[in-house]
Amino acid sequence: MHPSHETGMGIACGVRLYVIQETTVNLGKTGRRPGERIAEASPNFTGDWFPDGTLADVLDIVERVIQHLVSLNPESRPVVGVERFACWSGGIGCHTVFIQAEFDPPPSPKHNNAFGARPSTGKRFMIRTEMPYRPNALSLCMIVKNEERNLPRCLDSVQDLAGELIVVDTGSTDQTPRIAARHGAEVVRFDFASVDFAAARNRGIERASGRWILVLDADETLDRASAPEIERLVGLDENAGYYLERHNHASDSASPTTDYVVRLFPNRPYHRYRGRVHETIDASILSGGGRLRKSGIRIDHSFASDRETRRRKNHWYIEILKEEIAADPSDDSRLDFLAAEYHQLEMFDEATEIAERIAQMRPLDARAHLFVGTYHLLYKPDLAQARADFSQALKLRPGYAEAESFLQLIDQQERSQYRP
Repeated sequence: MHPSHETGMGIACGVRLYVIQETTVNLGKTGRRPGERIAEASPNFTGDWFPDGTLADVLDIVERVIQHLVSLNPESRPVVGVERFACWSGGIGCHTVFIQAEFDPPPSPKHNNAFGARPSTGKRFMIRTEMPYRPNALSLCMIVKNEERNLPRCLDSVQDLAGELIVVDTGSTDQTPRIAARHGAEVVRFDFASVDFAAARNRGIERASGRWILVLDADETLDRASAPEIERLVGLDENAGYYLERHNHASDSASPTTDYVVRLFPNRPYHRYRGRVHETIDASILSGGGRLRKSGIRIDHSFASDRETRRRKNHWYIEILKEEIAADPSDDSRLDFLAAEYHQLEMFDEATEIAERIAQMRPLDARAHLFVGTYHLLYKPDLAQARADFSQALKLRPGYAEAESFLQLIDQQERSQYRP
């Protein structure tokens, strides 16, 4: 066994890494395609299952193996490439790293292939951690109030998937807390006298012990066909928040609407919700170095559509959003929600004013200019200003299809006005 491999094996065993494998590879010396395997690998398995392995653990091992390879060849640069990828196979999430190295002297002759090819001076190390999905890796976090009718269906939808259920109750007067407890949930009482949905959600996350968090509301259910996808993403354990596809079923509509919400993310101290209403976690994931990605996970949201109740909620949210904006005028994300609340109330003049403020605060945001342009075109007609808005959006994002379509619509309207 080559000394670098022997030491690499020792490093792996020392940290209970699952697999480290040495493979002789062709570096173009025998006329074959560079990088093609020229001898069957001689797998060497060591250690036991690595149950808590993460990408960070794998990269730590990679660093130590590379340091040893360099120590064997201090006068050269033995490591010529490192590749990393995540995969999913047979219900197991894997992080795999390949280290391509060149050695002097060359590897053992035992690696000659069946066709008599001379041994290459290249070796490839595979370092891999396998992480079977475990239910206690996932915590479901919810906030509820008087949800005795909806809660059982929601909790049943995550049965055997989430090993921990955290239910934050903001003041129920019905059987909601007892129902949660019967399902095995930890019920956390939360004083909601001062309305702050982000604070309530964060209280639940703080109590969660799972490595990953799944967030649902009581009137939502997980599509059970999505469970394998959740297991896969949790197993991969990457620093990312995942958008879930939410199908909204209103009681007065036959056709559901679809939107996307970030509801699955790693449980990390800096992943916290922001916003007293319309709370989101997206910004904290991004600021912590994570990414936001789409997933194939689906949830269904069923709600009673009561127009008067909806209007009261709109007005309630508007007042809270105004308070948030007054407290931090630099947070333009609150303006997006304020415009949406005005729009739902058909208060289009107010919505247009907020859209104008958004475009002023985000002068380089093509979508902001497109957004205000739609108001100037459709709700508070000003064709000249709408043209300017869409033109600016197109300037910022050449080929912006929506902006081009609106400009064509303005051209048609103007031609029809001057047609005899």
